[in-house]
Amino acid sequence: MSEFDGILIPQGGNRPLMSYPPEFKAARVFVDRVMVELDVPDRERAEVMADWIVNFAERFGAYQAGPMFDMDGNGPQCSWCGQIWPLCGHHHMTGRNLEEDDDDGE
Repeated sequence: MSEFDGILIPQGGNRPLMSYPPEFKAARVFVDRVMVELDVPDRERAEVMADWIVNFAERFGAYQAGPMFDMDGNGPQCSWCGQIWPLCGHHHMTGRNLEEDDDDGE
């Protein structure tokens, strides 16, 4: 078990393929950690902060995301979430210029 297990609760249920990924809600264990680490005595305030933190981290990861293939040629998969690119929806959020990434250096 890692320190990241169980800190996110995906919101939104079923969504159309290739739509924006849902936002997350911080799980109780992460809210508790925010309360301790950031010395926030008010649980309601800590929940708002924890939700912001997990969604900021998701947006940061998605901004770096791109399609990738593994060494066996499987893919394309999202480099952020590992799901099928672009069905996961992170293509909407990437900051990478994917056309430049396709350049083979010639």
